Amino acid sequence: MLLKFAVKRMPLLAFLFLFIFMSFVLASCASWGSGSLAKEYYNLGKAYYEMKKYPDSARAFQIAMKLAPRLTVAHVNLVEAVAETGDWEGAWTFLQPLLSKDPHNTVYLKIKAYLLWELHHKKASAELWKNLAKELPADADTQYNFAYVAREEGWSEDEWQALKTYADLGGTKPKAWKLLGKEAVKRHNWTRALQAYQQVVKLDASDALSYAALSEVYVNLEQFDNAAGALKQAILAEKNTPAATPLATASPTPAASPTPPPLPTPPPSQVPAPNTSPNPTTSPAPSPEKPPTPHEAEWEFQLGTIYLYGMDDYADAIAAYRIAWKAGWTDLKVWHHLVDFPGMPQKERLIGDLRTMGAWEGSS
Repeated sequence: MLLKFAVKRMPLLAFLFLFIFMSFVLASCASWGSGSLAKEYYNLGKAYYEMKKYPDSARAFQIAMKLAPRLTVAHVNLVEAVAETGDWEGAWTFLQPLLSKDPHNTVYLKIKAYLLWELHHKKASAELWKNLAKELPADADTQYNFAYVAREEGWSEDEWQALKTYADLGGTKPKAWKLLGKEAVKRHNWTRALQAYQQVVKLDASDALSYAALSEVYVNLEQFDNAAGALKQAILAEKNTPAATPLATASPTPAASPTPPPLPTPPPSQVPAPNTSPNPTTSPAPSPEKPPTPHEAEWEFQLGTIYLYGMDDYADAIAAYRIAWKAGWTDLKVWHHLVDFPGMPQKERLIGDLRTMGAWEGSS
């Protein structure tokens, strides 16, 4: 089971895996006491947890513990269920007996580090994650959690080392790979950045921003064909992102009215003939096309510049610039800056084409 983080909550281990782990590792320590009844309440607690009914889950685990006091796995899951309700103090209280019995148990220490963070003892939490990362160098989730808290604490070098370790262990969290990519770009480590963003888009093919970041990496590696390809994927992913739908204003639900009786069926002579006209008077309106986003306009502009500078492809460059202009990339200063780049190929021809599309001062 997993103590999940919201927007600003520290990402933690998937407690679903922890459940499986604890079931095997701690089952030998557990005595079912009252036998099948304790086991039934334990399974009930797991079922409630999976349904996100955390208070019910906690109560079921407590009953299982009363029936089988040595059922350690139920105790651990009780801590997790209480934490999921947001009762950090309560979870901390339930954790203490476990730590007293086995203060070096790394499963308990991970939960302790998590609760310390939520209880705003962030320095202590970060130090504990640092120790756990050293003790468990092959645990990808621990490396990720340490990288996260190290980033929050400003421990840049520790974050970098933990993220590299996470990557080398084959971690599968897209967020961790994105953090690695951003850090690698800051350090101009293009090999690591390429590895990171390639993995992100492999894990989430709909991540338009990561495709754009991958394109930037390819540009710095002077792999312009790949850069253009990645930027096209970014534009495609952005187009396929559903537009935000405004929330409808709630209105009172009308009272149900009795179902009217069915209308009588007219005789065959009165049934209207089907409309066989090739141009019917009414037709369904076409669904409106999603308007381009600012990202699309910017990326089309960047794509044009890759074509122009990196690939010496003037025709595709102008085509991309036209799309960018129509999509809203209309800042004349940007277009003038483009022409003023050192070594601009075919400068006069470019100015003429920009005038034609309206992206140059003095155009009609």
